[in-house]
Amino acid sequence: MKFVSALIATADAVNAELTREKERLKGALPNLPSSLSFTAEAKWLQALKSTTSASSIDKECSYTEELDRERIEKEALLAEKDISGRIQAIGKEKTALKGIEASMSTLQLGSNDAAALDLVSLNGKAANTRKASEEAASAIFGKAELEGVGTATWQQMWEHARAYSAAAAYPDSAFPNVSAESRCVLCHQDLDGAAKARLAGFEKFVTDGLETAAKKAEAALNERKRRIPALPSQADWLVHMSTLGFEKAEAESWLSALKARFERIATGTPLDGQYLFDWSKINEAVKTKSATLVSEEASLAALQKDEHRQAMHQRVLTLQAKQWLSQNKPSIVAEKNRLTALASLDKASRSAATNSLTTKKNELAKTELDAGYQARFVEELKLLGGHRIPVSPQSKSGGKGKITFGLNLVGCHGAHGPEYILSEGETRIAALAAFLADTTGSNQLAPFVFDDPISSLDQDFEEKVVERLVQLSHTRQVIIFTHRLSLVSLVDSVTDKLSKNPGMTPVKPTVTSLRRMDKTAGIVATQSARDAKPANAVKYLIDHTIKHLKKHQENAEVDSYEVLAKSACSDFRIIVEKTVEFILLADVVGRFRRAINTQGKLHKVAKVTSADCSLIDDLMTRYSVFEHAQSDELPSSALDLTVFEADVTTLQKWIAEFSSRQ
Repeated sequence: MKFVSALIATADAVNAELTREKERLKGALPNLPSSLSFTAEAKWLQALKSTTSASSIDKECSYTEELDRERIEKEALLAEKDISGRIQAIGKEKTALKGIEASMSTLQLGSNDAAALDLVSLNGKAANTRKASEEAASAIFGKAELEGVGTATWQQMWEHARAYSAAAAYPDSAFPNVSAESRCVLCHQDLDGAAKARLAGFEKFVTDGLETAAKKAEAALNERKRRIPALPSQADWLVHMSTLGFEKAEAESWLSALKARFERIATGTPLDGQYLFDWSKINEAVKTKSATLVSEEASLAALQKDEHRQAMHQRVLTLQAKQWLSQNKPSIVAEKNRLTALASLDKASRSAATNSLTTKKNELAKTELDAGYQARFVEELKLLGGHRIPVSPQSKSGGKGKITFGLNLVGCHGAHGPEYILSEGETRIAALAAFLADTTGSNQLAPFVFDDPISSLDQDFEEKVVERLVQLSHTRQVIIFTHRLSLVSLVDSVTDKLSKNPGMTPVKPTVTSLRRMDKTAGIVATQSARDAKPANAVKYLIDHTIKHLKKHQENAEVDSYEVLAKSACSDFRIIVEKTVEFILLADVVGRFRRAINTQGKLHKVAKVTSADCSLIDDLMTRYSVFEHAQSDELPSSALDLTVFEADVTTLQKWIAEFSSRQ
């Protein structure tokens, strides 16, 4: 399968290189002029292929002096009147003339007498209504006691007062109520004669709507002004007039008169018989020009139907196309060679197709990978103690012989997947089985690295997992990272048990301890209190650690002393624990170990006395503060080196005495 995969990869690489080769073969053939695109020569050029013969190219690109003379003669005849070109030009002129005619029509409608009278009327109405509003406001509000009477804010307040009077204060009286017993609806004070008159005047101003009428008239005037057409710029005007056949001076004079007329109209000022403008000349010129263009276009169209002229024109196009082919023959030959090279590359690409290889690899993957992996998964699941977990691998093709696997619940009728049904421990066992089934099937002995592989597992699963990892360690390196001393103990126990099996090569695990120093983690401990035997560990404390502590103390190196002292006390507490397991209890029982080993060891426990227990208990109690977390509220005190040295020496002497005790 690797060989087939290599063939597929090689074929894909070849195809990729062939594709790059094709991309580098850029075409450099110039484009044929669009006017010649309907000739037979253009169709021949479009059909150019890698199989086009050299004789065909020579024939189509042949252009003799005789053909060139014929082309020149016929072009000269047709040049006397370029019917097609002139018809196109007439079309453009007619379009431009329609634009001029529309512009002139808009200007005439916007500047006629009716438009002027309309603006004069609207202007007068706006002025009169504004005057009436201002006079009414002056009469009504001129003697008001406060500023702002009559403004929009005041009018809103007035309307709210009206609503209050009609709804609550005086529902049966017209607003404002100025009867004998009435009060102001705003301040609730009695109304005297002047106040009643003022309120009545306010209401008259509001209900008469003079201000509203004034604004409405002004808005109508402004709206009408916006509909006044804008005069063209002087440059555009001169172009229009020139098109109609008028001189510049006359055109400028007309534009000046139009500006004056439009200014009067825009201000709503009566024309009074002045500022007249005669559009007759311009209108007549538009009609004349339009008729001339229509007549000319009709004449040319009739002339264009001449069969002889059409045939001559077509012959000229053919000669021009032949001339172009002749001039570009080197490019045509180069394009034919490029097409030949592309055809060769396409043929090579087809020969490097991977369809049959992929089919074969898919067959192999189905028979070898699929079935083999599933068998290995079932076997690994059994070795890990998960034979009762109702899962099986489900394969999925990824193309080109690639297969991926997912877990499928066996006997499940619901829509949920394994992640909803299995416990965390069962999921971990299934995942570990899937991993091992995949990697062990590759026949590669790469190291395995695990990070706490027994997390979330019960005791039975833990033992099965460790047994499998120890089995794997016979064929490859197995590295385990863990914070669990129980896992270390379990590995030791399993390796001891399996090494006793006949024919099994013994495997001895190597333990490396990592520690933290201040803010630095991951430091490899060169001398670990957990790894060394109690007697050797105590000797190391006396010969090295206490010696360095004394040196820090003599040099007044407080920070260094405190860091090393804390580490030394923690190590000493661990040594005391190890002393309990391996000396006091002679390794009959051990923490994190399920088995009890009494063979050849139980008689050593018989020599333990109450004094021994008291000594050990006293040391463990005193130094537990350095090994176990304590409340931040407890006072911290520096280590008394004299006491520490005495305790370490005492333990050393006790170990020696207890070990030699009968």
